[in-house]
Amino acid sequence: MNKCIPPSHRLLALAIASMVFAVFAPTIVQAADPPTIQSLSETTTKLQISIDSIWVLITRFLVFFMQTGFAMLEAGFNRQRDVVNALLENFINAAVTILVWWGIGFGIAFGTSAGGLVGIDTFSSVS
Repeated sequence: MNKCIPPSHRLLALAIASMVFAVFAPTIVQAADPPTIQSLSETTTKLQISIDSIWVLITRFLVFFMQTGFAMLEAGFNRQRDVVNALLENFINAAVTILVWWGIGFGIAFGTSAGGLVGIDTFSSVS
């Protein structure tokens, strides 16, 4: 039997495989070196960066899927003539959110720590 795999299952499998690769790639590359304290510290740092990046991607996907869900909900509550305005509002909301994250959010999330709470540099992706 030749069953057709739905595209959503293929995308899910690709997403899971890419997350596994991103998490374990630094460990696999480092496997040829003899383990020392220095190499274990570097591997741990690389693994932490990979996990942090994956977490940011997952949460970003969830937020944007939430945006589409709210857009569909709002489109369902509005009259047909007002749907375009509602969808444009949601699109502008997402665009402004992307710009604010690029300008301010990245520096707060991944900048050099000030007292362990927030980052104080790398705003607007400038190191």
